Amino acid sequence: MKQIKNDRQKTTDKDFTFEKWNKRQLLKPLFLSFSFLIVLLLFSPVHIEADAGTIPIKKNQLLPQSSFTDTLNQNHTTYLGLIGKNKFSFKDIQGSIFIIEFFSTYCMSCPRNYPVLNSLFNNVESDKNLKDKVKIIGIAVGNTQDEINEHIKKYSLEFPVLTDYWFTFHKAIGSPRVPFTIIAKKIAKNKIKVLFVHQGIIENEDIILENIPKSL
Repeated sequence: MKQIKNDRQKTTDKDFTFEKWNKRQLLKPLFLSFSFLIVLLLFSPVHIEADAGTIPIKKNQLLPQSSFTDTLNQNHTTYLGLIGKNKFSFKDIQGSIFIIEFFSTYCMSCPRNYPVLNSLFNNVESDKNLKDKVKIIGIAVGNTQDEINEHIKKYSLEFPVLTDYWFTFHKAIGSPRVPFTIIAKKIAKNKIKVLFVHQGIIENEDIILENIPKSL
């Protein structure tokens, strides 16, 4: 009888151990899923979306004036006509049409627009009717200069990128989700009018080119 009791106790202990192990195995996927959700919420582009009560900038509105302080390479400084300027705004940038791409280095879908923007940059620069009049500019929202430099290198971005680390300009245009593209025209020294806005992926260059006015 004693032996049977001991055997039963061993069996019970084994069952208890297995039950604990089985519960842990069942909880493990839930824990991993929860952890993944936390990471997704922290680093997804969803965290750069419109604040409650704000509406992203629309066509025919004026682009708000916001100052930037960026150390650009010599080619980009020349491209934007900012030689000798450490602090500047869009009114200081050379050109009459601005194609502005808002993105974040944390955004998962933003890189899908880069090949189109790079191609557009090169095509504009090789077109004598558009060169010096149309400027393509990236604005990195909530990123440090080191993050931007690494991003530029990783994706071989050819257009200049400005820093909006404190979300100043991003908030001024209504905190849109990124990627967000604006085409704007300088209509006076201190007035830049929005001609076109696009939320999300740019499928091809035509989406941008057909919204650039014929008369520059």
